[in-house]
Amino acid sequence: MSRIEQGIKVAREEKATSVAVVTESKGARNAVGKQLSENAKIRGPERSGTWPEHVNPDKGPNSDIHVQTVEDTKSAGLGQSLGAGILAIIGANTMAADANNYATPAEIGSAFVWDVAKAIDPIFLTDAIEHFTGAGDYATQPKPPQ
Repeated sequence: MSRIEQGIKVAREEKATSVAVVTESKGARNAVGKQLSENAKIRGPERSGTWPEHVNPDKGPNSDIHVQTVEDTKSAGLGQSLGAGILAIIGANTMAADANNYATPAEIGSAFVWDVAKAIDPIFLTDAIEHFTGAGDYATQPKPPQ
């Protein structure tokens, strides 16, 4: 449970707009939801907006967290959960540039073009360029203070 709480703390520090905890089973989902609640109760299960079936801790500072199963997350389709995962793999530089408050539109556009070039590069030319110039390090740089 401490790893889950640490993950929630990091998400809050990063100013995440929403937080989801994904569990292996509905029993684990309900147990985690109860442990995150001040009164050991959960709301739901429910579906709302683009969120798959989930529960929320009933009371306390964690009452906005969605706790859902892997199966329900996958069944949500190519919406936010899977789409964001694919974007994080293919568009790492674009996402990093977009998250940086000091990045200019030109830098975000350049990061996007670089990610597209990496995705369609059949001979790994962009990998060689990154290796020798450090051009692809945008995604691995620490965030500046905001």
